[in-house]
Amino acid sequence: MTSNAIKFVWNNKIFKIDNPDPNETLLNFIRLKIKKTGTKEGCAEGGCGACTVVLAELKKNALTYKAINACISFVTILQGKQLILVEDLSNNNGSLHQVQKAMVDYHGSQCGFCTPGFVMSLFAMQKNYSSYNEENIKDSISDRVYPIFIKLPASYKRNNTKSYPVIYLTDAWYSFQIVSGATRFPMNSGKMQEAIIVGISYSKGSKGSSSRVRDYTHKKDSSWKLQTGKALEHATFIEGSIFPFIKSHYRVNNSRTYVGNSLGGLFGAYIFLTKPDMFNNYILGSPSVWYSNSDILKLKSKPNLNTHNIFIAVGARETIELDSPQYDMVNGANKLASKLSGEQFPNVKVKLLTVEGANHETAFPTTAIQGLYWLFKKQ
Repeated sequence: MTSNAIKFVWNNKIFKIDNPDPNETLLNFIRLKIKKTGTKEGCAEGGCGACTVVLAELKKNALTYKAINACISFVTILQGKQLILVEDLSNNNGSLHQVQKAMVDYHGSQCGFCTPGFVMSLFAMQKNYSSYNEENIKDSISDRVYPIFIKLPASYKRNNTKSYPVIYLTDAWYSFQIVSGATRFPMNSGKMQEAIIVGISYSKGSKGSSSRVRDYTHKKDSSWKLQTGKALEHATFIEGSIFPFIKSHYRVNNSRTYVGNSLGGLFGAYIFLTKPDMFNNYILGSPSVWYSNSDILKLKSKPNLNTHNIFIAVGARETIELDSPQYDMVNGANKLASKLSGEQFPNVKVKLLTVEGANHETAFPTTAIQGLYWLFKKQ
């Protein structure tokens, strides 16, 4: 006996409609049956887009998202799909979806009537073509919220049994684009092992400078106007909140690599000296060894017999004589490399690179790709 029912997913639940009216529009169903009025009726002929909703459908083991005009689509189109409405986009805490926020920030709403349709079209485009995912992770101790960006390898959806190493980046607004772009071709072409890339950004509501100075420095320094000395707290947050989130949402193995530049390089050195097994590998670009009278070089650490790889790089022009008038970053990087190569760490392999012709502003892209290639090069 043929069933006259259709099933679909909405609001994370499976819904069933028995004997659906084949002449009922999806728009009428949304507004009159499930009482969601964010979806508007404008032209009623599929031209204006005010009625746009999104349907998600599983194809080749991946969800594809399609923006459709609900006013000229019939309710039976829902069969086997997920219905997504404008009311579904905001987070559980009431915060706007990034597409909605962009409409607000860039004054894209016009009169507002058609705005839900614009938002849904943009949402579908972002879901289909965005190269990364974005999540917000809350630090339960400080109550600060940190956006993180996640880029998955090209083979991730095709190979659903494989687990991947994870590369964690600090200063994500700067580093995530560089590392994502620089590794794309060598990973996709098979020259490098594929990895999941996770960028940890600055806390919401903080300027980048204040967030990084606070979170990446290990010792309070009263000579700074900005808050300092919260590196231990930030490392604990990464280990206790971000690591578990990534592990529970993505297929990862036990290999973790840290990438940080400038104060981020200092932060990575501090993690290695105090919590070395947080990461297997460390890439420290132009580390700010000078901070607080080079206190990082005085920091005592316990012997560690585990295997770690540490890549340190600095621009050749990062000297007082050339382009770094306040601090000799080259000398600092050399001293840090010597410290991390000491007898306390017999199984630590340290590689030091001087990037010819580079200053503090230009050394990082080379640091990142050379360091990652050293670590992930396929033999």
